[in-house]
Amino acid sequence: MEFSLPEFPATPMAQAAFAAAALAALFGLVYLCFPQTIGRISGLQSGRDGAIGELRPAGGFLAGFAIATLMLDQPILYAALGLALAVGAFGRVLSLMSDQAVSLANVAMLLLQALMAGALATRIPEAFAEAGVFLWPTDAQTQLSAYAYAGLATAGLVIMFMPRVSVRIAGLAFSRQAGHGPVRSAGGVLFALGLLGVYISGLTESLYVAHLFLVMAMAAALIVSIAGRLAAFVINRGNYLYSFIILLLFTLEGAVFASGLAGMI
Repeated sequence: MEFSLPEFPATPMAQAAFAAAALAALFGLVYLCFPQTIGRISGLQSGRDGAIGELRPAGGFLAGFAIATLMLDQPILYAALGLALAVGAFGRVLSLMSDQAVSLANVAMLLLQALMAGALATRIPEAFAEAGVFLWPTDAQTQLSAYAYAGLATAGLVIMFMPRVSVRIAGLAFSRQAGHGPVRSAGGVLFALGLLGVYISGLTESLYVAHLFLVMAMAAALIVSIAGRLAAFVINRGNYLYSFIILLLFTLEGAVFASGLAGMI
């Protein structure tokens, strides 16, 4: 197992999945680097000083996972990213139906996410070809990882189905109804990755390698997300209490995945 620059695949289906992962990484980096611009486009603004900086760690999480997918080139990571984007697209559908958030940007992102998810989903059969029966893990370290995944899924579920409450807690505000779409979508991504992580944790015996690489990708996502939050501390000053609490929680989750990775290698 070694890190190297990703190579562009030879087959059309693999090329489509690669391009979708690269596009996801690009979107994450844009959120990470240009939160004010993204906020204006997506309909989000600061409710507290500096809260728009919340888009930095959100983008960092997506960028970190997508970059790990490209670098590690494992079917389980392409499948996980595809499932995450699919549930994220479902979040946008909920927004269109429940929030009257019909806008050109929201509809365009829904279609693009659906296309990206479809391209990445081509790796799902390969990722789960050797999956056995799900059993709750008995190993203490794997159990800890499963609980960390469950916490992530719970947070994503709350964000997806309670966007107004989630935005208010984070210190953000909707500048227009269209802002519900990206919030619900972000919640869907977290929910899907967390739920898949719990499932893979229970398949450690049959999908040990998949579990290993998923832990690596989650650790990478959390590291880049933490870097984005630290950048928000410096650049988007304000919203310190909330940011500090979430920083501690993400650091704890990152430590869980890092310790699990160290125990598996």
